[in-house]
Amino acid sequence: MTKKEIVSRIAQLTGLHQAQVRAVMDEFARLVAETMRQGEKITLRNFGSFFSQECASRRIRHPATGVLQVVPDRRRAAFRASDKLHYWVNLEPEQIPTAEDSEPPDPDQLGLFGE
Repeated sequence: MTKKEIVSRIAQLTGLHQAQVRAVMDEFARLVAETMRQGEKITLRNFGSFFSQECASRRIRHPATGVLQVVPDRRRAAFRASDKLHYWVNLEPEQIPTAEDSEPPDPDQLGLFGE
């Protein structure tokens, strides 16, 4: 699914204009990037966490020339899905809870780790 498709779908579901949805998505992405750049973690309950990890410098061999090169220290973006998101991914479409559902599924019934 592309960003354009997500924007269109959210606009249909919420009644907002696509331009408004696109603006919110762009600001969300900028906020996530800026927060991770500062080394902070972003946690969205029942969805997952965005965070950055430090990668140490390392030596590599250039595949075309064979010359040894050093890749400098860097940060990499990472995402860890919540248990509930893992659970929802494995449900049939009609079992996925909607916004109107007031009762979340029982955590003991999540069926995680082969249980």
